[in-house]
Amino acid sequence: MKIIYFFSHFIFFLSNITFAQGPQWIVYNTSNSGIPSNTLYSVEIDSNNIKWITSTEGLIKFDGSNWVLYNNINSPINNRCLDIVADKKNGIWFSVQSQGLFNFENGNFRIYNSTNSGLPFNNILGLAIEKDSIKWMGAGSRMTRFDNNSWTVFDTTNSGYKNDAVLCIEITDSTKWFGSGFNGVGKYDNHNWTYYTPKNSGMQDYRIWSISIENPNVIWIGTEFKGVHKYEIIPNQWIYYNTENSPIIDNYIVSILKNSFDGNLYIGPGVYGVVKMINGNWTHFGSPLPAGSYVKKFKRDKQNNIWMTTNNGLFVYNPMGVVKIEDENTLIRDFQLNQNYPNPFNPLTRINYELQIANYVTLSVYDINGRLVKELVNQKQSAGNYSIDFDGSGLPSGTYIYRLQAGDFSETKKMVLLK
Repeated sequence: MKIIYFFSHFIFFLSNITFAQGPQWIVYNTSNSGIPSNTLYSVEIDSNNIKWITSTEGLIKFDGSNWVLYNNINSPINNRCLDIVADKKNGIWFSVQSQGLFNFENGNFRIYNSTNSGLPFNNILGLAIEKDSIKWMGAGSRMTRFDNNSWTVFDTTNSGYKNDAVLCIEITDSTKWFGSGFNGVGKYDNHNWTYYTPKNSGMQDYRIWSISIENPNVIWIGTEFKGVHKYEIIPNQWIYYNTENSPIIDNYIVSILKNSFDGNLYIGPGVYGVVKMINGNWTHFGSPLPAGSYVKKFKRDKQNNIWMTTNNGLFVYNPMGVVKIEDENTLIRDFQLNQNYPNPFNPLTRINYELQIANYVTLSVYDINGRLVKELVNQKQSAGNYSIDFDGSGLPSGTYIYRLQAGDFSETKKMVLLK
């Protein structure tokens, strides 16, 4: 039985980065963390690497070691928190069921609702921020824009917007893509409103729960009944993945993330678990997610850890091992790893790095699934500048990861072999 929540929508104070070669998963729940409820809705990661999580019990802040809960005891929040985003100044914006839009900044809460602002309704599902800090949201059956000074409400009387629930919003450049409750995928480019439905396009469903933007030309869409859609704007091509042609175990797609860093596509079906796909290769993860779990939201941090909010807690996954990191602004490195050149390459490329002090160094290359391809360096080296060539002859085209470790420090970068 599908459960649809219609209204749902590390900083460690150490001195180094640790690259975990061990377990690929970390699980946080009420038994081993400060999470007050295992029913979580959304997750956002600000530029300081702090995780902000919405739940039935309020807003959760996690800095990698400490958990802080904001609820009706220490804040104005008195209902479940739903969608959440961070602006470029690390102001946190989130929706609270029946209460409206909240802003949390410098320890202070501010509430926008239908009585004190231009917000037309207090129930908000989709929520996104444009690059210039303009907030876009689905407020009730209206699309609403807030630029910190004025509100603009779009409906059938003043625009091409169809009065409908907005279940998700993603923004690329200045184009807003949104999933509607009954009218398929919508697009607004600040001039025109366009809807993609089964009647006028290759879209197969009218109800859209998740959208992920690979690039301005490629949009991934999770539907309620028809699985995953990939829309390539040029050449206007639609590709479908469902239970008939892929290992997706349910055509109801709650969440979706196309990871631009390593090319993985992460899918949260409505039954349980996570499905990962890259280059046509599929992996289904049941464990460690308990049976009956489904992912409400995916979010990638700077270390390529994938954070997942579910109805059974918070899960973190990385195909190469979960990375824990201190605040990058205060980190002093013992080395510098540069981007390989040329990149893309065929078949030779050069990797340069610099050691500030003598250290034991390993430099290794992995494929996109975390399998070791070649160990380039494994020895103690003196301080100085180093260069090493990598030969991709005999390897297939694709994205590869190279990782430098010097003592307790490590860093990874990606490179592309293009034959």
